[in-house]
Amino acid sequence: MIDTLLFFFDSWLLNVLLTLSIFLVLLGTVICLAETRCNPEFPKKPIQGIGKGIWWASATITGVGYGDTVLRSFSGRLLGVIWMFIGVLMISSFTATIASSLTSEKIRSQVNRRTDLDHVRVGAVKGENTISLLKGQGVTARGYENLTLALSRMAKGELDAVVHDRPIIQHLIRNNPDLASSIGLSSLDLRKEEYGIAVGMPNDSRQRNALVDQINASLIQIKSSGLYDKILARYLGN
Repeated sequence: MIDTLLFFFDSWLLNVLLTLSIFLVLLGTVICLAETRCNPEFPKKPIQGIGKGIWWASATITGVGYGDTVLRSFSGRLLGVIWMFIGVLMISSFTATIASSLTSEKIRSQVNRRTDLDHVRVGAVKGENTISLLKGQGVTARGYENLTLALSRMAKGELDAVVHDRPIIQHLIRNNPDLASSIGLSSLDLRKEEYGIAVGMPNDSRQRNALVDQINASLIQIKSSGLYDKILARYLGN
């Protein structure tokens, strides 16, 4: 419940509402200018007239259409028709995005602790260490031939969670819009893993040390320059 409430204060949603508000004010102003001279329903005072225009634009885009305000000028009606079609597209897209985001948020909120895996349907890739890891922690997982198949099964509702290497899941979700619209990534990490770099080493110890120092210096440079973060964002998203 808290996650759902926080979603409505998300910066993305606030930006959308701000943009929509700007559109409503601009359209309300234009409608006021077009209707004031020939439509007695629009007050002559600018503030009241613009307010009337904003009210009409808001009622129209939401599909409510109270009918208490009718456009009479040709330019006003032309703008009205255009706004009606724009409104259908905007509201449909807005509703779909919110539904998708709430679904992803619900999926993420189902698994926040290791013990949550005991109560959901879990999938993993056959032949990977993940199944052994889960089995060692008392979690039974269904095995799938590959990660894409497992995630697709979860997207269809056959699974509640898929356990695999986080970067690989992030990359697949980022590059598959169908998965991204129905799958969220939990913050739970079952195990931290470290990776090393294997290199051919010269026989001379001084050359070996120089090579290791060169590699370490390059890695430090990549991280300190921000290049490492850019690479992560490029392949895994923010």
